[in-house]
Amino acid sequence: MGEFLAYSIKVSVCLVMFYLFYKLLLSRTTLHTFNRFTLLTLVATSLMLPFLHVTLGREAQPLAAGTVAIDQLLAIAMPPAEEAFKLNAIHLVLLAYLLGVAIFTLRMAVSYTGIYRKMRDADELVTADDSTRIYIFNNDTPPFSWFGNIIISREDWLANREAIITHETAHARRLHSMDILLCNILTTIQWFNPAAWLLKAELQDVHEYEADEAVLDSGVNASAYQMLLVRKAVGDRLFAMANNLSKDSLKKRITMMKTKKTNRWECVKASVALPLAAVAVVAFANPEVEKMEAKIVNSSETLVHAAGTQMLGESPAETQFAIVPETTETIAMDAQQQDDDKTYDVVEQMPQFPGGMKALMEYLNKSIIYPAEAEKKGEEGRAIVAFVVDRDGSITNTSIRKSVSPSLDKEALRVVNAMPKWQSGMLKGKPVRVKFFVPIVFRLDKAEKKSTPSITLDKGCSKGAPLIVIDGKPLAETKYKSLDDIKQDDIKEITILKNEDATAKYGEEGKNGVIVITMKEK
Repeated sequence: MGEFLAYSIKVSVCLVMFYLFYKLLLSRTTLHTFNRFTLLTLVATSLMLPFLHVTLGREAQPLAAGTVAIDQLLAIAMPPAEEAFKLNAIHLVLLAYLLGVAIFTLRMAVSYTGIYRKMRDADELVTADDSTRIYIFNNDTPPFSWFGNIIISREDWLANREAIITHETAHARRLHSMDILLCNILTTIQWFNPAAWLLKAELQDVHEYEADEAVLDSGVNASAYQMLLVRKAVGDRLFAMANNLSKDSLKKRITMMKTKKTNRWECVKASVALPLAAVAVVAFANPEVEKMEAKIVNSSETLVHAAGTQMLGESPAETQFAIVPETTETIAMDAQQQDDDKTYDVVEQMPQFPGGMKALMEYLNKSIIYPAEAEKKGEEGRAIVAFVVDRDGSITNTSIRKSVSPSLDKEALRVVNAMPKWQSGMLKGKPVRVKFFVPIVFRLDKAEKKSTPSITLDKGCSKGAPLIVIDGKPLAETKYKSLDDIKQDDIKEITILKNEDATAKYGEEGKNGVIVITMKEK
Protein backbone atom coordinates (compact mmCIF):
# COMPACT_ATOMS: atom_id res chain seq x y z
CA MET A 1 0.00 0.00 0.00
CA GLY A 2 2.85 2.37 0.78
CA GLU A 3 4.38 1.76 -2.64
CA PHE A 4 1.05 2.58 -4.31
CA LEU A 5 0.72 5.86 -2.38
CA ALA A 6 4.24 6.91 -3.40
CA TYR A 7 3.50 5.89 -7.00
CA SER A 8 0.26 7.88 -6.97
CA ILE A 9 2.10 11.00 -5.82
CA LYS A 10 4.58 10.67 -8.70
CA VAL A 11 1.73 10.20 -11.17
CA SER A 12 0.06 13.36 -9.87
CA VAL A 13 3.24 15.38 -10.49
CA CYS A 14 3.36 14.14 -14.09
CA LEU A 15 -0.31 14.92 -14.66
CA VAL A 16 0.11 18.51 -13.44
CA MET A 17 3.11 19.04 -15.71
CA PHE A 18 1.44 17.53 -18.79
CA TYR A 19 -1.84 19.35 -18.20
CA LEU A 20 -0.07 22.70 -18.23
CA PHE A 21 1.74 21.69 -21.42
CA TYR A 22 -1.50 20.73 -23.18
CA LYS A 23 -3.46 23.75 -21.97
CA LEU A 24 -0.85 26.22 -23.15
CA LEU A 25 0.07 24.67 -26.52
CA LEU A 26 -2.72 22.49 -27.92
CA SER A 27 -6.10 23.13 -26.28
CA ARG A 28 -7.12 25.93 -28.69
CA THR A 29 -6.34 24.07 -31.92
CA THR A 30 -8.97 22.37 -34.10
CA LEU A 31 -6.90 19.18 -34.42
CA HIS A 32 -9.45 17.29 -32.37
CA THR A 33 -8.47 13.72 -33.21
CA PHE A 34 -4.79 14.51 -32.67
CA ASN A 35 -5.57 16.25 -29.38
CA ARG A 36 -7.55 13.25 -28.18
CA PHE A 37 -4.64 10.96 -28.99
CA THR A 38 -2.25 13.38 -27.28
CA LEU A 39 -4.32 13.54 -24.09
CA LEU A 40 -4.58 9.76 -23.84
CA THR A 41 -0.85 9.45 -24.49
CA LEU A 42 -0.06 11.99 -21.77
CA VAL A 43 -2.20 10.09 -19.27
CA ALA A 44 -0.56 6.78 -20.20
CA THR A 45 2.90 8.35 -19.98
CA SER A 46 2.10 9.74 -16.52
CA LEU A 47 1.17 6.24 -15.36
CA MET A 48 4.39 4.69 -16.74
CA LEU A 49 7.07 7.28 -15.93
CA PRO A 50 7.27 6.45 -12.18
CA PHE A 51 8.41 2.93 -13.11
CA LEU A 52 11.49 4.24 -14.95
CA HIS A 53 14.75 4.44 -13.01
CA VAL A 54 17.96 6.18 -14.04
CA THR A 55 21.45 6.57 -12.57
CA LEU A 56 22.54 10.15 -12.15
CA GLY A 57 26.15 9.31 -12.98
CA ARG A 58 27.79 11.21 -10.12
CA GLU A 59 30.32 9.06 -8.31
CA ALA A 60 29.81 10.37 -4.80
CA GLN A 61 26.15 11.14 -5.14
CA PRO A 62 23.71 8.62 -3.68
CA LEU A 63 20.92 7.64 -6.00
CA ALA A 64 18.46 6.39 -3.45
CA ALA A 65 18.10 6.76 0.25
CA GLY A 66 15.71 5.02 2.54
CA THR A 67 14.75 4.30 6.07
CA VAL A 68 15.22 0.94 7.70
CA ALA A 69 12.36 0.81 10.15
CA ILE A 70 12.50 -2.29 12.30
CA ASP A 71 9.30 -1.12 13.98
CA GLN A 72 7.60 -3.19 11.27
CA LEU A 73 8.30 -6.09 13.62
CA LEU A 74 5.21 -5.93 15.81
CA ALA A 75 5.51 -6.78 19.47
CA ILE A 76 4.17 -10.22 20.35
CA ALA A 77 4.92 -10.38 24.04
CA MET A 78 4.24 -7.47 26.38
CA PRO A 79 6.00 -4.68 24.41
CA PRO A 80 6.92 -1.61 26.45
CA ALA A 81 4.28 1.09 26.42
CA GLU A 82 6.58 3.60 24.76
CA GLU A 83 6.99 1.24 21.80
CA ALA A 84 3.25 1.17 21.02
CA PHE A 85 2.10 2.03 17.53
CA LYS A 86 1.38 5.73 17.03
CA LEU A 87 -0.23 7.53 14.13
CA ASN A 88 1.95 10.02 12.30
CA ALA A 89 1.33 12.49 9.49
CA ILE A 90 2.03 9.93 6.77
CA HIS A 91 -0.46 7.51 8.32
CA LEU A 92 -3.13 10.21 8.31
CA VAL A 93 -2.41 11.07 4.67
CA LEU A 94 -2.68 7.39 3.70
CA LEU A 95 -5.98 6.99 5.56
CA ALA A 96 -7.39 10.14 3.93
CA TYR A 97 -6.25 8.92 0.50
CA LEU A 98 -7.86 5.49 0.96
CA LEU A 99 -11.08 7.09 2.21
CA GLY A 100 -11.20 9.32 -0.88
CA VAL A 101 -10.60 6.35 -3.20
CA ALA A 102 -13.41 4.43 -1.50
CA ILE A 103 -15.84 7.37 -1.79
CA PHE A 104 -15.14 8.03 -5.47
CA THR A 105 -15.25 4.32 -6.29
CA LEU A 106 -18.69 4.14 -4.71
CA ARG A 107 -19.74 7.28 -6.59
CA MET A 108 -18.65 5.77 -9.90
CA ALA A 109 -20.42 2.47 -9.18
CA VAL A 110 -23.67 4.27 -8.27
CA SER A 111 -23.54 6.38 -11.44
CA TYR A 112 -22.99 3.43 -13.77
CA THR A 113 -25.67 1.44 -12.01
CA GLY A 114 -28.04 4.39 -12.57
CA ILE A 115 -27.26 4.39 -16.30
CA TYR A 116 -28.14 0.72 -16.74
CA ARG A 117 -31.26 1.07 -14.60
CA LYS A 118 -32.27 4.01 -16.77
CA MET A 119 -31.93 1.92 -19.93
CA ARG A 120 -33.87 -0.93 -18.35
CA ASP A 121 -36.83 1.38 -17.69
CA ALA A 122 -37.04 2.76 -21.26
CA ASP A 123 -40.51 3.12 -22.77
CA GLU A 124 -39.31 2.02 -26.23
CA LEU A 125 -36.20 0.43 -27.71
CA VAL A 126 -35.14 1.01 -31.30
CA THR A 127 -32.15 -0.72 -32.92
CA ALA A 128 -30.46 1.27 -35.69
CA ASP A 129 -28.89 -0.19 -38.82
CA ASP A 130 -25.41 -0.05 -37.22
CA SER A 131 -26.68 -2.02 -34.17
CA THR A 132 -26.78 1.09 -31.99
CA ARG A 133 -29.55 0.73 -29.39
CA ILE A 134 -31.74 3.79 -28.92
CA TYR A 135 -33.75 4.00 -25.69
CA ILE A 136 -36.74 6.35 -25.93
CA PHE A 137 -38.41 7.85 -22.84
CA ASN A 138 -41.75 9.60 -22.65
CA ASN A 139 -40.56 11.95 -19.92
CA ASP A 140 -38.12 14.85 -20.27
CA THR A 141 -34.78 13.00 -20.36
CA PRO A 142 -31.59 14.79 -21.44
CA PRO A 143 -29.92 12.95 -24.36
CA PHE A 144 -26.67 11.09 -23.75
CA SER A 145 -24.81 8.01 -24.93
CA TRP A 146 -22.90 5.19 -23.24
CA PHE A 147 -20.91 2.90 -25.52
CA GLY A 148 -23.40 1.60 -28.14
CA ASN A 149 -26.47 2.91 -26.29
CA ILE A 150 -28.25 6.22 -26.84
CA ILE A 151 -30.82 7.66 -24.41
CA ILE A 152 -33.25 10.25 -25.77
CA SER A 153 -36.67 11.67 -24.90
CA ARG A 154 -39.62 11.13 -27.22
CA GLU A 155 -39.84 14.87 -27.79
CA ASP A 156 -36.25 14.98 -29.08
CA TRP A 157 -36.82 11.77 -31.03
CA LEU A 158 -39.68 13.40 -32.93
CA ALA A 159 -38.34 16.97 -33.28
CA ASN A 160 -34.50 16.82 -33.26
CA ARG A 161 -33.73 13.22 -34.18
CA GLU A 162 -31.26 13.85 -36.98
CA ALA A 163 -28.85 16.15 -35.14
CA ILE A 164 -28.97 14.43 -31.75
CA ILE A 165 -28.67 10.85 -33.07
CA THR A 166 -25.81 11.90 -35.39
CA HIS A 167 -24.05 13.55 -32.44
CA GLU A 168 -24.45 10.61 -30.07
CA THR A 169 -23.65 8.06 -32.77
CA ALA A 170 -20.33 9.86 -33.32
CA HIS A 171 -19.56 9.35 -29.61
CA ALA A 172 -20.40 5.66 -29.86
CA ARG A 173 -18.43 4.98 -33.05
CA ARG A 174 -15.29 6.74 -31.79
CA LEU A 175 -15.40 4.81 -28.47
CA HIS A 176 -15.53 8.00 -26.43
CA SER A 177 -17.18 6.08 -23.59
CA MET A 178 -14.01 4.00 -23.21
CA ASP A 179 -11.99 7.21 -22.76
CA ILE A 180 -14.47 8.43 -20.15
CA LEU A 181 -14.32 5.12 -18.27
CA LEU A 182 -10.52 5.26 -18.14
CA CYS A 183 -10.61 8.89 -17.00
CA ASN A 184 -13.12 8.06 -14.29
CA ILE A 185 -10.79 5.36 -12.98
CA LEU A 186 -7.92 7.84 -13.10
CA THR A 187 -9.84 10.50 -11.15
CA THR A 188 -10.84 7.85 -8.61
CA ILE A 189 -7.22 7.03 -7.73
CA GLN A 190 -6.13 10.66 -8.30
CA TRP A 191 -9.15 12.31 -6.64
CA PHE A 192 -6.90 14.75 -4.77
CA ASN A 193 -5.20 16.02 -7.94
CA PRO A 194 -6.93 18.91 -9.78
CA ALA A 195 -4.88 18.16 -12.92
CA ALA A 196 -6.54 14.74 -13.27
CA TRP A 197 -10.00 16.32 -13.25
CA LEU A 198 -8.92 19.09 -15.63
CA LEU A 199 -7.42 16.60 -18.08
CA LYS A 200 -10.66 14.63 -18.00
CA ALA A 201 -12.60 17.84 -18.73
CA GLU A 202 -10.29 18.64 -21.64
CA LEU A 203 -10.81 15.15 -23.07
CA GLN A 204 -14.58 15.48 -22.74
CA ASP A 205 -14.42 18.82 -24.58
CA VAL A 206 -12.45 17.16 -27.39
CA HIS A 207 -15.13 14.44 -27.56
CA GLU A 208 -17.81 17.09 -28.01
CA TYR A 209 -15.76 18.90 -30.64
CA GLU A 210 -15.43 15.67 -32.60
CA ALA A 211 -19.15 14.88 -32.31
CA ASP A 212 -20.11 18.44 -33.28
CA GLU A 213 -17.83 18.22 -36.29
CA ALA A 214 -19.53 14.97 -37.34
CA VAL A 215 -22.96 16.66 -37.13
CA LEU A 216 -21.90 19.63 -39.26
CA ASP A 217 -20.20 17.34 -41.79
CA SER A 218 -23.50 15.45 -42.16
CA GLY A 219 -25.13 18.59 -43.61
CA VAL A 220 -27.03 19.88 -40.56
CA ASN A 221 -27.37 23.69 -40.55
CA ALA A 222 -24.75 25.15 -38.21
CA SER A 223 -26.98 27.94 -36.83
CA ALA A 224 -29.89 25.59 -36.19
CA TYR A 225 -27.60 23.10 -34.46
CA GLN A 226 -26.09 25.79 -32.24
CA MET A 227 -29.59 26.91 -31.19
CA LEU A 228 -30.41 23.29 -30.35
CA LEU A 229 -27.34 23.12 -28.11
CA VAL A 230 -28.49 26.25 -26.29
CA ARG A 231 -31.96 24.79 -25.73
CA LYS A 232 -30.67 21.42 -24.52
CA ALA A 233 -27.99 22.93 -22.29
CA VAL A 234 -30.47 23.47 -19.46
CA GLY A 235 -30.75 19.70 -18.81
CA ASP A 236 -29.69 18.16 -15.50
CA ARG A 237 -26.43 16.36 -14.69
CA LEU A 238 -27.70 13.02 -13.44
CA PHE A 239 -25.53 11.13 -15.89
CA ALA A 240 -22.28 13.08 -15.81
CA MET A 241 -20.32 9.83 -16.14
CA ALA A 242 -21.57 9.44 -19.75
CA ASN A 243 -21.36 11.49 -22.96
CA ASN A 244 -24.18 14.03 -22.81
CA LEU A 245 -25.20 17.42 -24.17
CA SER A 246 -24.03 19.72 -21.39
CA LYS A 247 -24.08 23.45 -20.87
CA ASP A 248 -20.65 23.48 -19.14
CA SER A 249 -18.66 23.59 -22.40
CA LEU A 250 -21.35 25.23 -24.56
CA LYS A 251 -19.48 28.50 -25.13
CA LYS A 252 -16.25 26.72 -26.02
CA ARG A 253 -18.06 24.36 -28.39
CA ILE A 254 -19.80 27.14 -30.32
CA THR A 255 -16.53 29.09 -30.44
CA MET A 256 -14.69 26.02 -31.72
CA MET A 257 -17.26 25.55 -34.51
CA LYS A 258 -16.50 29.06 -35.72
CA THR A 259 -12.72 28.78 -35.38
CA LYS A 260 -10.60 28.60 -38.51
CA LYS A 261 -9.03 25.20 -39.10
CA THR A 262 -5.60 24.84 -37.53
CA ASN A 263 -2.56 24.10 -39.68
CA ARG A 264 -1.51 20.48 -39.24
CA TRP A 265 2.06 21.55 -38.57
CA GLU A 266 0.83 22.62 -35.14
CA CYS A 267 1.16 18.94 -34.22
CA VAL A 268 4.90 19.53 -33.86
CA LYS A 269 4.17 21.29 -30.56
CA ALA A 270 3.50 17.87 -29.03
CA SER A 271 7.24 17.13 -29.18
CA VAL A 272 7.69 19.49 -26.21
CA ALA A 273 6.31 16.66 -24.05
CA LEU A 274 9.48 14.61 -24.58
CA PRO A 275 11.87 16.87 -22.61
CA LEU A 276 9.17 17.25 -19.96
CA ALA A 277 9.08 13.47 -19.53
CA ALA A 278 12.88 13.42 -19.26
CA VAL A 279 12.75 16.08 -16.55
CA ALA A 280 10.24 13.99 -14.59
CA VAL A 281 12.40 10.85 -14.77
CA VAL A 282 15.49 12.72 -13.55
CA ALA A 283 13.50 14.40 -10.78
CA PHE A 284 12.25 11.02 -9.52
CA ALA A 285 15.88 9.84 -9.31
CA ASN A 286 16.78 12.70 -6.95
CA PRO A 287 18.12 11.37 -3.61
CA GLU A 288 15.68 13.44 -1.57
CA VAL A 289 12.74 12.14 -3.60
CA GLU A 290 13.88 8.53 -3.14
CA LYS A 291 14.39 9.14 0.56
CA MET A 292 10.89 10.55 0.97
CA GLU A 293 9.43 7.65 -1.02
CA ALA A 294 11.11 5.11 1.26
CA LYS A 295 9.79 6.96 4.31
CA ILE A 296 6.25 6.87 2.92
CA VAL A 297 6.52 3.16 2.16
CA ASN A 298 7.87 2.22 5.60
CA SER A 299 5.36 4.35 7.50
CA SER A 300 2.52 2.95 5.43
CA GLU A 301 3.62 -0.62 6.07
CA THR A 302 3.64 -0.08 9.84
CA LEU A 303 0.05 1.17 9.58
CA VAL A 304 -0.98 -1.89 7.52
CA HIS A 305 0.66 -4.27 10.01
CA ALA A 306 -0.95 -2.51 12.96
CA ALA A 307 -4.38 -2.62 11.29
CA GLY A 308 -3.93 -6.29 10.46
CA THR A 309 -3.04 -7.08 14.04
CA GLN A 310 -6.18 -5.35 15.30
CA MET A 311 -8.42 -7.05 12.71
CA LEU A 312 -7.07 -10.48 13.62
CA GLY A 313 -7.66 -9.76 17.29
CA GLU A 314 -4.09 -10.61 18.20
CA SER A 315 -2.90 -9.68 21.64
CA PRO A 316 0.46 -10.01 23.36
CA ALA A 317 0.94 -13.45 24.84
CA GLU A 318 2.67 -14.34 28.10
CA THR A 319 6.17 -15.56 27.27
CA GLN A 320 9.78 -15.19 28.32
CA PHE A 321 10.91 -13.19 25.31
CA ALA A 322 9.56 -10.62 22.90
CA ILE A 323 10.21 -9.04 19.53
CA VAL A 324 10.19 -5.29 20.01
CA PRO A 325 10.67 -2.33 17.68
CA GLU A 326 14.15 -1.11 16.91
CA THR A 327 14.80 2.59 16.58
CA THR A 328 14.48 4.00 13.07
CA GLU A 329 17.77 4.42 11.27
CA THR A 330 18.39 6.28 8.00
CA ILE A 331 20.90 4.74 5.61
CA ALA A 332 21.94 5.90 2.12
CA MET A 333 22.28 3.51 -0.81
CA ASP A 334 25.29 3.83 -3.11
CA ALA A 335 24.56 5.22 -6.58
CA GLN A 336 27.06 2.99 -8.34
CA GLN A 337 25.92 0.19 -10.59
CA GLN A 338 24.46 -2.81 -8.80
CA ASP A 339 27.21 -5.17 -7.62
CA ASP A 340 26.41 -8.85 -7.09
CA ASP A 341 28.68 -8.99 -4.02
CA LYS A 342 27.39 -5.77 -2.49
CA THR A 343 25.24 -5.83 0.63
CA TYR A 344 22.43 -3.25 0.62
CA ASP A 345 20.63 -1.66 3.52
CA VAL A 346 17.54 -0.61 1.56
CA VAL A 347 16.23 -2.02 -1.73
CA GLU A 348 13.04 -1.73 -3.76
CA GLN A 349 11.64 -4.97 -2.32
CA MET A 350 12.93 -5.83 1.14
CA PRO A 351 13.50 -9.47 2.18
CA GLN A 352 10.58 -11.24 3.85
CA PHE A 353 10.34 -14.24 6.14
CA PRO A 354 8.29 -17.09 4.57
CA GLY A 355 4.68 -16.40 5.48
CA GLY A 356 5.31 -12.80 6.50
CA MET A 357 5.88 -11.07 9.81
CA LYS A 358 3.30 -13.12 11.69
CA ALA A 359 5.05 -16.33 10.68
CA LEU A 360 8.39 -14.88 11.87
CA MET A 361 6.85 -14.09 15.24
CA GLU A 362 5.48 -17.61 15.53
CA TYR A 363 8.83 -19.11 14.57
CA LEU A 364 10.73 -17.14 17.22
CA ASN A 365 8.06 -17.79 19.82
CA LYS A 366 8.36 -21.53 19.23
CA SER A 367 12.12 -21.76 18.78
CA ILE A 368 13.71 -19.61 21.49
CA ILE A 369 14.51 -21.40 24.74
CA TYR A 370 15.53 -19.34 27.76
CA PRO A 371 19.06 -20.54 28.66
CA ALA A 372 19.16 -22.22 32.07
CA GLU A 373 22.38 -20.41 32.96
CA ALA A 374 20.83 -17.02 32.22
CA GLU A 375 17.63 -17.96 34.06
CA LYS A 376 19.63 -19.04 37.09
CA LYS A 377 21.55 -15.76 37.13
CA GLY A 378 18.41 -13.73 36.48
CA GLU A 379 19.85 -12.25 33.29
CA GLU A 380 17.47 -10.18 31.16
CA GLY A 381 17.74 -7.65 28.34
CA ARG A 382 17.55 -7.05 24.62
CA ALA A 383 19.91 -8.69 22.16
CA ILE A 384 19.96 -7.29 18.63
CA VAL A 385 21.04 -9.76 15.96
CA ALA A 386 22.35 -8.45 12.63
CA PHE A 387 22.39 -10.75 9.61
CA VAL A 388 22.42 -10.74 5.82
CA VAL A 389 19.71 -12.28 3.68
CA ASP A 390 21.67 -13.63 0.73
CA ARG A 391 20.56 -13.66 -2.90
CA ASP A 392 19.14 -17.18 -2.49
CA GLY A 393 17.32 -16.22 0.73
CA SER A 394 19.76 -17.98 3.08
CA ILE A 395 20.85 -16.34 6.34
CA THR A 396 24.55 -15.42 6.52
CA ASN A 397 26.95 -13.16 8.44
CA THR A 398 25.01 -13.30 11.72
CA SER A 399 26.42 -11.21 14.51
CA ILE A 400 25.38 -9.57 17.74
CA ARG A 401 24.90 -5.85 17.29
CA LYS A 402 23.86 -5.31 20.90
CA SER A 403 24.93 -7.82 23.55
CA VAL A 404 23.16 -8.85 26.75
CA SER A 405 25.14 -11.81 28.07
CA PRO A 406 27.09 -14.69 26.49
CA SER A 407 24.32 -17.23 27.04
CA LEU A 408 21.48 -15.01 25.81
CA ASP A 409 23.56 -13.83 22.83
CA LYS A 410 24.31 -17.45 21.95
CA GLU A 411 20.64 -18.42 22.04
CA ALA A 412 19.64 -15.45 19.89
CA LEU A 413 22.30 -16.35 17.30
CA ARG A 414 21.27 -20.02 17.33
CA VAL A 415 17.65 -19.26 16.52
CA VAL A 416 18.50 -16.74 13.80
CA ASN A 417 21.01 -19.12 12.15
CA ALA A 418 18.37 -21.87 12.15
CA MET A 419 15.77 -19.76 10.33
CA PRO A 420 14.50 -21.14 7.00
CA LYS A 421 15.37 -19.33 3.78
CA TRP A 422 13.72 -15.94 3.35
CA GLN A 423 12.27 -14.42 0.20
CA SER A 424 15.30 -12.54 -1.12
CA GLY A 425 15.44 -8.76 -1.49
CA MET A 426 15.03 -7.40 -5.01
CA LEU A 427 16.67 -4.42 -6.73
CA LYS A 428 15.86 -3.57 -10.36
CA GLY A 429 14.30 -7.00 -10.76
CA LYS A 430 17.36 -8.93 -9.49
CA PRO A 431 17.93 -10.64 -6.11
CA VAL A 432 20.55 -8.93 -3.96
CA ARG A 433 22.14 -9.30 -0.52
CA VAL A 434 20.35 -7.22 2.13
CA LYS A 435 21.26 -6.48 5.74
CA PHE A 436 18.56 -7.03 8.37
CA PHE A 437 18.19 -6.66 12.15
CA VAL A 438 16.04 -8.57 14.64
CA PRO A 439 15.88 -7.27 18.22
CA ILE A 440 14.88 -9.90 20.82
CA VAL A 441 14.02 -9.10 24.42
CA PHE A 442 14.65 -11.78 27.03
CA ARG A 443 12.52 -11.23 30.10
CA LEU A 444 12.10 -13.51 33.12
CA ASP A 445 8.70 -13.89 34.74
CA LYS A 446 9.60 -13.60 38.42
CA ALA A 447 6.04 -14.00 39.65
CA GLU A 448 5.21 -17.26 41.40
CA LYS A 449 3.66 -19.67 38.90
CA LYS A 450 1.04 -22.33 39.54
CA SER A 451 0.31 -25.42 37.50
CA THR A 452 -2.42 -27.98 37.10
CA PRO A 453 -2.00 -31.49 38.58
CA SER A 454 -1.47 -33.05 35.15
CA ILE A 455 2.33 -32.75 35.47
CA THR A 456 4.53 -35.89 35.37
CA LEU A 457 8.10 -36.22 36.69
CA ASP A 458 10.80 -38.84 36.90
CA LYS A 459 10.35 -41.24 39.81
CA GLY A 460 12.47 -40.68 42.86
CA CYS A 461 14.74 -37.77 43.59
CA SER A 462 17.86 -38.33 41.50
CA LYS A 463 20.53 -35.65 41.20
CA GLY A 464 19.25 -32.65 39.28
CA ALA A 465 15.59 -33.42 39.99
CA PRO A 466 13.46 -30.89 41.86
CA LEU A 467 12.64 -31.28 45.54
CA ILE A 468 9.12 -32.64 46.10
CA VAL A 469 7.33 -31.45 49.24
CA ILE A 470 3.96 -32.89 50.29
CA ASP A 471 2.04 -31.08 53.03
CA GLY A 472 5.28 -29.50 54.28
CA LYS A 473 7.37 -32.74 54.27
CA PRO A 474 9.85 -34.08 51.71
CA LEU A 475 8.50 -36.95 49.66
CA ALA A 476 10.82 -39.44 51.38
CA GLU A 477 9.27 -38.65 54.79
CA THR A 478 5.71 -39.27 53.64
CA LYS A 479 3.74 -42.46 53.06
CA TYR A 480 4.17 -42.02 49.29
CA LYS A 481 7.05 -43.77 47.56
CA SER A 482 6.68 -41.72 44.35
CA LEU A 483 4.30 -39.34 42.64
CA ASP A 484 2.61 -42.32 41.02
CA ASP A 485 1.20 -43.26 44.41
CA ILE A 486 -0.66 -39.93 44.67
CA LYS A 487 -4.21 -39.84 43.35
CA GLN A 488 -4.91 -36.69 41.45
CA ASP A 489 -8.35 -36.35 43.03
CA ASP A 490 -6.64 -36.06 46.44
CA ILE A 491 -4.52 -33.07 45.36
CA LYS A 492 -5.76 -29.64 46.36
CA GLU A 493 -2.98 -27.49 44.93
CA ILE A 494 0.44 -27.71 43.26
CA THR A 495 2.91 -24.81 43.43
CA ILE A 496 6.25 -24.67 41.61
CA LEU A 497 9.10 -22.59 43.04
CA LYS A 498 12.30 -21.72 41.18
CA ASN A 499 15.55 -19.81 41.67
CA GLU A 500 15.63 -17.45 44.66
CA ASP A 501 12.07 -18.29 45.69
CA ALA A 502 13.01 -21.97 46.08
CA THR A 503 16.37 -21.57 47.86
CA ALA A 504 15.10 -18.84 50.18
CA LYS A 505 12.54 -21.24 51.65
CA TYR A 506 14.19 -24.66 51.31
CA GLY A 507 17.89 -23.81 51.23
CA GLU A 508 20.38 -25.81 49.14
CA GLU A 509 17.89 -28.66 48.67
CA GLY A 510 15.70 -26.33 46.59
CA LYS A 511 18.41 -25.28 44.13
CA ASN A 512 16.88 -27.43 41.37
CA GLY A 513 13.40 -26.12 42.05
CA VAL A 514 10.66 -27.25 44.42
CA ILE A 515 7.27 -28.82 43.72
CA VAL A 516 4.99 -28.08 46.65
CA ILE A 517 1.91 -30.30 46.80
CA THR A 518 -0.96 -29.60 49.18
CA MET A 519 -3.38 -32.50 49.73
CA LYS A 520 -7.10 -32.21 50.41
CA GLU A 521 -8.20 -32.62 54.00
CA LYS A 522 -9.95 -35.92 54.73
